[in-house]
Amino acid sequence: MFPPTPRTPPFTLQDARNLAPPGPIDSQPLRATLTPSPSFSSKTKPGLVDSNPGWLVPGGAVIKYKSGIAEYLNKELGVEKINCIYQHLWWAGRRGNIRALHRQIMIHRNICITECPTLHLVWYDSTIYIKPMPEYLLDWEFFNKYICPDDELFQSACGFLTSYAKLIRHKSDLTLAISTGLLPARIDWDAWCSFVPSIQKIPHRDINKRYIYGELRLRRLNQIYNFCKCKLAYHSPYTQYDHYFRQNFAWLLLLFAYLTIVLTGMQVVLATPNATGLFKDASYWFGVGSIIIVLVGAIMLGVLFLSLFTYNLIITLFYQPKAEQLEEPAAHGDQYHDH
Repeated sequence: MFPPTPRTPPFTLQDARNLAPPGPIDSQPLRATLTPSPSFSSKTKPGLVDSNPGWLVPGGAVIKYKSGIAEYLNKELGVEKINCIYQHLWWAGRRGNIRALHRQIMIHRNICITECPTLHLVWYDSTIYIKPMPEYLLDWEFFNKYICPDDELFQSACGFLTSYAKLIRHKSDLTLAISTGLLPARIDWDAWCSFVPSIQKIPHRDINKRYIYGELRLRRLNQIYNFCKCKLAYHSPYTQYDHYFRQNFAWLLLLFAYLTIVLTGMQVVLATPNATGLFKDASYWFGVGSIIIVLVGAIMLGVLFLSLFTYNLIITLFYQPKAEQLEEPAAHGDQYHDH
């Protein structure tokens, strides 16, 4: 048995330097991965420094104990909540389906920032949740020291980075990412173009299986949790009951309208015996025609829904991209250059 090959960050140290904020001296080493952060304890008098000040993570977050960095990173990157229903994710989304940011705007989606990793790339109605890029994932020394030794953290971090390689494919995507707070403002297009090719070469085995799937529909995730986990919901975006019922029970209103038309037509038919008289004949056949039109319309809607559902189901089940297809094809590599 040979010892496992030590992991290194999926990007180079030079790529990290290009993304880091410019310093007064280019040859200056990168900042420390964890630095002491003075703070004041609420239990002490004003002006007295806490005896345990905490540690500053790249990007500004402060953890109380240096030994708690693993717990902090698991909360920041862990996606076990999705992985536990991985075998059912075909119902909520397709593999590798991550639209670029400009495409999200084109289909009239609002980008909602979330710090919850299990909501990253989850969407409902016209809203999609996207987690901002943590700065510690762009710090080579921090990545190497605290993320590479942990298998699950490493795969989650690599999967998260590959999702951003697909979200930001054009210069306009980078502009949108910076304006919405998804990326630090210091990152320019040339630095991103140098950074992304390394991310695209991450082997399939090093990517968390959650990121094999792309965008996931929140309503379908809620249905999976309802039936497979016997839980109320995966996540509820509603804060009032009327919003919940309006979004989830609108079909009842449509059913009520259909039944009203059918029952009205039946009432006209029953109240109008098929006898002599032009008006009675017209009323009779108009009632019958109303019923037929509604039934035909309902059947057409049902057939259309089943056709679309079957089409998407077949594509989802039989669309099994190879590992190399999860990254952007080499033929489209020029999209990372501004012509």
